[in-house]
Amino acid sequence: MEEHLLRRFNDESLRGSVHELEGITAVRCTIAGRMPLPARPGEWNRLRDCRAEQCRHENVTLSGVAIERCELDGLGRAGRSPLFFWGCVFSNVRLCGRLTGLKINPEYGFLRHDPGRQAQWVEAMRAFYRDVAWALDISEAEFTSTPTFEAIPGHLVRRDPSRQVLVRRAALAGREIRSLPRRIALEWFVERSPFDSVVIAGSGRSNRRQTDLDDMMRLRDMGIAEAD
Repeated sequence: MEEHLLRRFNDESLRGSVHELEGITAVRCTIAGRMPLPARPGEWNRLRDCRAEQCRHENVTLSGVAIERCELDGLGRAGRSPLFFWGCVFSNVRLCGRLTGLKINPEYGFLRHDPGRQAQWVEAMRAFYRDVAWALDISEAEFTSTPTFEAIPGHLVRRDPSRQVLVRRAALAGREIRSLPRRIALEWFVERSPFDSVVIAGSGRSNRRQTDLDDMMRLRDMGIAEAD
């Protein structure tokens, strides 16, 4: 990467509305703002070669963003809302450390009821992932609230099999989803995901950790989650 594109911020407040960021490292910063939805499906906003370490976000919303070669190491929350991703795609993105308040949605925006436009965004997401070797690495991440990953093809997510399991849509055929462990995540996958597999992960909070691990084991024992 060219040297003039490398920028580092320490202990600062970073705010704004942009369509592209590249070569940014932020350490212990508070980040606020948004990446607004592009005018046409598949004309992605870009977030490339960026790293955030032990930062906090303040009601950040990313819409229609292709996030590539980035790392998020620890995330706190300064505002009331989670970090929202709407119709975003990932390539070589690593999440690690203790993370709070992530909501990754397959829809292109909040309360946008336009099935035709949603179908265009879904096709753009599918086209993007045809050329991706791996999308997301969560193997060293600890989530303080239970995340859902129905917006990302499960087979493209690198994970810790002891804590994070892969479920394929075919394994749920004929099942009563409401009777299964991790019911909400599985329902969202079946009802909302455009993909054929999903990763199910639990919370790292002390009062939820063992219950969630037990749920993963039950899904394996039932033949729903893959063993490795």
